[in-house]
Amino acid sequence: MKQNIQEIIDKLIQGNLRFSNGNSLHPNIDEIRKKATLEEQKPFAIIVGCSDSRIPPEIIFDQGIGDLFIIRTAGYVIDNIAMGSIEYAILHLDVKLIVVLGHENCGAITASYNKIKSSPNINNVVKLITPNIKHSKNIDDAINLHTMKISRQIREHFSNLDIEILPLLYKLNTNEVSFLTLES
Repeated sequence: MKQNIQEIIDKLIQGNLRFSNGNSLHPNIDEIRKKATLEEQKPFAIIVGCSDSRIPPEIIFDQGIGDLFIIRTAGYVIDNIAMGSIEYAILHLDVKLIVVLGHENCGAITASYNKIKSSPNINNVVKLITPNIKHSKNIDDAINLHTMKISRQIREHFSNLDIEILPLLYKLNTNEVSFLTLES
């Protein structure tokens, strides 16, 4: 039976509350689940997040094998490869919820905000973030603006499909996620 979007959001938020309170269940990691996912996967949400090692989605949402379809890039930037990965999960795995997971103290966004130059490949990431944060007042505002811009970018790309986009902000000091509002 398919879960509705609100049930899926509630499942993620409840998992995050368990994690942030130190009560993780570590579901769906046993041998039964491993065998059940050998031939197919049925994730209930797509998580677009940062490569930052402090923000592992399966752990911070207390989920297990096959629950989440995860795309992680530095600064959670979206390029054609990331968009193709999202598209695969929507079209072939029938996932209807995309979470864009921003987080405090993002190194890629901080580098963009402070106009730090680095290697050519890191500079490519910075170039994708910079336009999203050009009107930011401070680094926290830059993180929120970037999260919202990525959310809008995904929504615009898939505007013809019945999907939901949920922008969230992960707080490193509390380990909790909070909602950001995506305007129409």
